[in-house]
Amino acid sequence: MGVETELTWADIKRHRTPLDLWVTIDGKVYDVTEYQQDHPGGEEILRNFSGQDATAAFADAGHSHDAYEKLESLLIGRLEQSNVAKQRQQQRTATVGPISVVPSKQKQPDSPALPVKMGIVAGAGGALLILAASYAAVQGYFAEGLALLRPTLVPGSIPANAGRGYLNGILTAIACQGVAGTLLGLHLNTALFHRHRQLEDYPRARKPSMPITSRRGSVSLHRDQTTMLTLESRQCIGGSGKESSNPVYRIRLKFPDATARLNFSVGQHIRISAEIDGRLVHRSYTPVSSEHERGMVDLVVKVYPRGRMGNYLQGLPLQSSVAVRGLFGDYRPNPAWTTIGCITGGTGITPIYQVLREWCHKTRGERAVVLYGSERQEDILLREELDALVGRYPERVQVHHVLSQPPPGWTGLTGRVTGEMMEELLPRPVSHAGFFICGPDGMVRAIRGHLEAIQGTREDKAGVFVF
Repeated sequence: MGVETELTWADIKRHRTPLDLWVTIDGKVYDVTEYQQDHPGGEEILRNFSGQDATAAFADAGHSHDAYEKLESLLIGRLEQSNVAKQRQQQRTATVGPISVVPSKQKQPDSPALPVKMGIVAGAGGALLILAASYAAVQGYFAEGLALLRPTLVPGSIPANAGRGYLNGILTAIACQGVAGTLLGLHLNTALFHRHRQLEDYPRARKPSMPITSRRGSVSLHRDQTTMLTLESRQCIGGSGKESSNPVYRIRLKFPDATARLNFSVGQHIRISAEIDGRLVHRSYTPVSSEHERGMVDLVVKVYPRGRMGNYLQGLPLQSSVAVRGLFGDYRPNPAWTTIGCITGGTGITPIYQVLREWCHKTRGERAVVLYGSERQEDILLREELDALVGRYPERVQVHHVLSQPPPGWTGLTGRVTGEMMEELLPRPVSHAGFFICGPDGMVRAIRGHLEAIQGTREDKAGVFVF
């Protein structure tokens, strides 16, 4: 398949499985099937965008020059122009969506080259003006001197143009020196200030739509600059006790300043980086501690047998330094929503918990309903925090747990989250309702399919946001 091959959305959506995975970025189509295991951000990130547009997520994550070169090697075609225009129009008019279109034309970093060139040109022009003025002045003085001397000299002994040849020679030499200096300055400007491709080793990161500013008592993390925090504690909060379970830890990272506070918004996450087995690995985690906590931030980390970052953090000695960047993500709640439905599984509860806490503390919405799928009862994460929200806001928050392996005597929901459960327990998916989804890629695809089936073809549809 050639690079210039035009593809439709129907073509792209046929490649949505782990064994055949395509994504689009800036109107180009990429086959990332063979790249999943090598992706520094993990396989699930790519699978969450299978058969979809990943432009905003790609720009939001920040990537190095090598990543852009690797991306070009996976290019297999381009999205049909009619599809590109339609997609951009839909995303301009959409109330909310899991992704947004980012203009493909990137603004180049400000360079000192233009000011330097302007300065050189201005300097050269000024030198020429001074040169012309000096030429006129010297000629005038020379002429006045000759006029005073002429009465005392023998007529005809001094030519009328005497001295001009010598003066012209001096001024010509000065002019040549000025031109040579200007050319040398332009050459040095190009050699010293021209942007070099090999210097593009740092990720190109999109600026957040709401700047993250440093205030007194707050911490300003940067997307393109690493901040070192300290691993203060690590507590196992789930998955222990069974060989088949993947342990889950609540880890606490400490800031150098004990009074500092990480001012994050709903849906924002931080990225941890580490060199593991000779390779640089990045993983994103959502804070579960309150934005008002000082001197620390808590994260939930699930450890998989082949999960490089999870195993690294599990074995990292306490008081070790951890490289952190952020904040990433710029979700903004829709003020028109009066009710929300949340569907999640596993560690996907972490951003959902942020949403619930924000909904209860800062909005006047009516009801928030959560369907939370887990394998076993001991795998339910943040249960105490969820129960505390339900106890404090019983009229506004409902949490329904769904267990695929329930214990004896379990009276709650069992199996997997189904369309019937969603239709019965969640708010109606209409325009004044918002839906949030976060979980394994297979679960996300299934839930989106259930929502589409429930909404049907009616125009009054809910806003959907996928973390």
